[in-house]
Amino acid sequence: MNGNFYEGAWKNDKKDGIGTYIFLTTGEKFVGNFFNNKRHGTGTFHFAYGDRYEGEWQKGKKHGLGKIFYISGSVYDGMWQNDKAHGVGSF
Repeated sequence: MNGNFYEGAWKNDKKDGIGTYIFLTTGEKFVGNFFNNKRHGTGTFHFAYGDRYEGEWQKGKKHGLGKIFYISGSVYDGMWQNDKAHGVGSF
């Protein structure tokens, strides 16, 4: 056991489809789409320190249109590429 919990769709023994993945050691959580064992499509990631990302994912990374809501109250709404804010967006 790796200290994590997954409930959702499977295909060929891999996470594939809609599901919830909880990192039990940190309390982080992802709810959304998986493909070939990775976050892919749309979903929401809840970080351990209170921030939240809602948007598109590609091969396990934030990619496409998404919003990150910081615990401070700030929000970035825009494009992401390879897990980083990239392109048009507002903060």
